[in-house]
Amino acid sequence: MTSPHQKPPSVPATRRWLPCSVVAVAAVSLLLVASGCSGSDPGGASPSQIEGHAQALSWPDGHAPPVEALSSFAAAAGTTDEDAQTQVGWANACAWYLAWYEQYQRGDVSPTLLAHLRDELPQLTFVQGISAGPETFEALAADAAAMRPAAIEEFLRLNRCDTLNDRPAAS
Repeated sequence: MTSPHQKPPSVPATRRWLPCSVVAVAAVSLLLVASGCSGSDPGGASPSQIEGHAQALSWPDGHAPPVEALSSFAAAAGTTDEDAQTQVGWANACAWYLAWYEQYQRGDVSPTLLAHLRDELPQLTFVQGISAGPETFEALAADAAAMRPAAIEEFLRLNRCDTLNDRPAAS
């Protein structure tokens, strides 16, 4: 486990991680299995399947990524048809924490956004399936409400959330 002042080791793109400062190292191995990051051969989820999973979730205003960005995000994790819903869930969590971070930087975090982080994200199916998942997302929500960005910055970096902002070049 890294301290909050140390840079965590680099994380391969095929894995999704919760902040190491919140989750014990023993739970990390369970997290990798529970979140569909077993290193299986990516058969790839279809764009319509990914879009269907995305439409089932609420997204912060201005942060619903296009299907192409979701597909790239899922492909980087080695997503198969079976775990597309999980990867779209990770992308959704990324979008909400990216929205929080932007508002935090402006100094005007919406109470509605904080309520979503606190009440909705810990209840997502993929979060419920991860050892210590709900507790970790509750801790992140508490950090967001207290305007403590460190664990959220780590979550965004380790989960490569910035890749959701990548847009295909205009043709």
